[in-house]
Amino acid sequence: MTHVLLPLLLSACLGDPPEIQLSISPDPAYTDDPLFAEVQATSDTELVYRWFLEGVERTDITGPEVSYAETTKFQKWTLIVLPTRGSVEGAPAWDSRIISNSLPIASVVIQPELPQPGEELVAAATAADADNDAVQFLFAWSRDGEVLPEYTRSNIPAGVTALGDTWSVSVTPRDPDDRGVIADDTVIIGDDATGPEIYDVTISPDPAYTTSTLVAVVTASSATVSTTYTWVVNDVDVQEGVAGTLAGSWFVKHDTVQVRVIGSDGSVPSAEVASEVIDIHNSPPGPPTLSITAAGSLKCGILAASVDADEDIVSYRFTWTAGPDGTNIDDLTTDSTLTGDTIPAESATLYPSYTCTVTPFDGEAWGAPASVTYTLEGAGG
Repeated sequence: MTHVLLPLLLSACLGDPPEIQLSISPDPAYTDDPLFAEVQATSDTELVYRWFLEGVERTDITGPEVSYAETTKFQKWTLIVLPTRGSVEGAPAWDSRIISNSLPIASVVIQPELPQPGEELVAAATAADADNDAVQFLFAWSRDGEVLPEYTRSNIPAGVTALGDTWSVSVTPRDPDDRGVIADDTVIIGDDATGPEIYDVTISPDPAYTTSTLVAVVTASSATVSTTYTWVVNDVDVQEGVAGTLAGSWFVKHDTVQVRVIGSDGSVPSAEVASEVIDIHNSPPGPPTLSITAAGSLKCGILAASVDADEDIVSYRFTWTAGPDGTNIDDLTTDSTLTGDTIPAESATLYPSYTCTVTPFDGEAWGAPASVTYTLEGAGG
């Protein structure tokens, strides 16, 4: 009688052993998935989690979750959960999950995006694979909806496409274990309703001068096969056609110049794009050719005048220095032909050498100077 009552008394005192239900999610699970223990139990049940990788307990993981950073494909993870309620232990529950191979996911773009008749087509394919497996690609091309089994590479050779064709490519990624998620792309040959596009137009050189030949620098889409130019000087169209340059004979200093450009793919024109307006700058005069005539006095003369590209009237500034130290002696000068061009006789033997420097001026800018030196006979002896 006592042996029969004892289990009943213990059950009445301690309560029934806790019961739980366990599953590991997600199912299926992949490399980039964390593993979660989903346990059904009463709120007063305490749970102990024991995770095993390939049969070896991971004592460092004691909670209901395994981070995705711990998993790789084809691993087998097992979880045993031990329930207790107070001092009463229930039956353990367990579940296992094998990490599945992650399918590679492809993406593809046919290049160029706006192909012209006869251009080579290239399927630029990439793939994401959570397992970091090496991925190969299978290419399937179709034209106007008809699969072309002869084309299995990533490109359609030049000379195959024709105006109006619709070309599609399907790319299947494949890792060492499975084929993945297919990607596709489609282009229409010559399907550029707005024509080729001119992205930007600039004029070079800038700054520009009367002596400059101006060049239109054009950035355009690959569909652009020809361009026409309209050159504008002071808001007047002066040159139209295929010439991307404008000679300096079309403008003078302080003129403004602009160029407008239209591209074409051979049949459809682009929208016209205009450059910024540039100013033609003043060209400083070049240096003159000089000589010093010694006849008692020293006279600095201009043998050849400065050349000014703008044909401005050029004036000159004379500066004199003397001796090896280059002492300025402008206060000794007198005027013969031009202001300050002469050292009078009484001052012409004070130094062993005299240097005349002449700087041209066109009314706006000083040009490059020229110099000539006269050395007295026997100087330095």
